[in-house]
Amino acid sequence: MLESALASVNDPAPIEHSLGLLLVRRQQMDQALDHLRRAAESPTAPARYVYVYGVALDSQGRTDDAIVELKSAAQRYPGNQEILSALVSFLRKQGQAEQAAR
Repeated sequence: MLESALASVNDPAPIEHSLGLLLVRRQQMDQALDHLRRAAESPTAPARYVYVYGVALDSQGRTDDAIVELKSAAQRYPGNQEILSALVSFLRKQGQAEQAAR
C-alpha cells in the first residue's frame, strides 16, 4: 500500500519515511536506507526524518556518513536538539571529542 501511494501523492516524504521504518522493522536495511534517505533529502522533510536517517546510518556502521548528514542537518535545522545530540554522540564515538565540544 505504501509503495503504491508513492506515485499518487504531491509530497512523498512522509510515505518514504514510513516505508523506510517498515523496512527497518523487517530488517531489510539496504532498502530501508534508500527510503529514509529520500525522506530526509526532501525539501519538506521535518528534522526528525534526517535524525532517523542519521541514526539508521550509524546503526549500519556508517557513522562517518551519519556525521556528514547530521552536520548538514544542523545547518538546515539550527538548534534542533535531536540532531545536535546525535551529532555530538557520533563525533565522540569517532574520537572527535574536540569537534563534539564545539
